[in-house]
Amino acid sequence: MDAAAQGFCVGLGLLDHFSLAETITVMITAGLSGQLPAGLSAGEAKSAEAVAEHMLKVGMVNVEEQFAEMAIGVREQFDLAGVGIGRIKC
Repeated sequence: MDAAAQGFCVGLGLLDHFSLAETITVMITAGLSGQLPAGLSAGEAKSAEAVAEHMLKVGMVNVEEQFAEMAIGVREQFDLAGVGIGRIKC
């Protein structure tokens, strides 16, 4: 959740506190997600090669994201399971 949304939720009493770590994570995700296409069109999704290439790109961005989060201290360890389930949108 970004800073604005967190502030709104704290103001409404839906969140106990503001999390800078969560805001930083959102910023990293937004920055690295720009490397990904929006998704696969219906025609592209029919090609196994296109689907595999898209999944590889998603996994690579997720790895970059996790390493960046570890480097700045908002993530303690690498989550290999999260690489495959990242932001897959087909």
